[in-house]
Amino acid sequence: MTESPTASQSLQQFINASPWDWNPARTELLRWVEERHPVRAWTIGQVCFPKRGEHSVGVHRRFDPAAGRIVNCQLGYCLFLSLDGMTVPVDWRLALPETWVADPVLRRRARIRPEVAHQFPEALVLELVDSIAARTTSAHPPVVADLSRLGGAAALIGVLGRRGHDFLVSAPPALAVRAAGLIQGGDATAGDFARPGNTSHPCSAPLTGPHARPQRQRIHSALIRVPEGEPAAVGRTGSPGCSSNGGRGRAGRAGPSGSPT
Repeated sequence: MTESPTASQSLQQFINASPWDWNPARTELLRWVEERHPVRAWTIGQVCFPKRGEHSVGVHRRFDPAAGRIVNCQLGYCLFLSLDGMTVPVDWRLALPETWVADPVLRRRARIRPEVAHQFPEALVLELVDSIAARTTSAHPPVVADLSRLGGAAALIGVLGRRGHDFLVSAPPALAVRAAGLIQGGDATAGDFARPGNTSHPCSAPLTGPHARPQRQRIHSALIRVPEGEPAAVGRTGSPGCSSNGGRGRAGRAGPSGSPT
């Protein structure tokens, strides 16, 4: 080790430029955490890495909902182990825009391997789930993910169900859903089922934001299924969501306690 102020940057460049296999390190990280903590969920999050220049692999301009503006960034998807009181990242995927994949100059500059292709977000999310399912030695907890801005959310929900995963996901408001007791007809949208009514569940965790006062939630739910897919449930905390558990689920929407929105 050295006390040089540039040591950390040199180490980062060494790791980035070295052709080492990261899978053993990620597998060991997963094993280490699972041996010490009960895992409550596999949580998948979209992560935006702001960048100043244009040379980082995959960097592009996009609208970032968290920042509320267009930013220059890299976009990734990360799988976290949700524990009691904390989360630990154990696997991640970088989203490569089509412009990067199709440009030979950018590929050569960033040393992108020939077999690497553009993947839609749904494929990256499923790849993360398949990867940890193959490496874990523990029982599979529910998958938690925000799919509310993904066009292929319905297909991904179906695949998760067919592979036997329990899940809780935020889904697009326009996603077609159906009351659980109906086999055909009666289709509505996730947004319709996320409106107040049905069963009410008070939630004790406060909501906070950079410009918001703490609020308490009340979730309203009803049993639903995704047509032509696995039974699922819709919930809303800012956007509708779907879940599956043993072939059954609920639909709902969350709002401030005592006054659902």
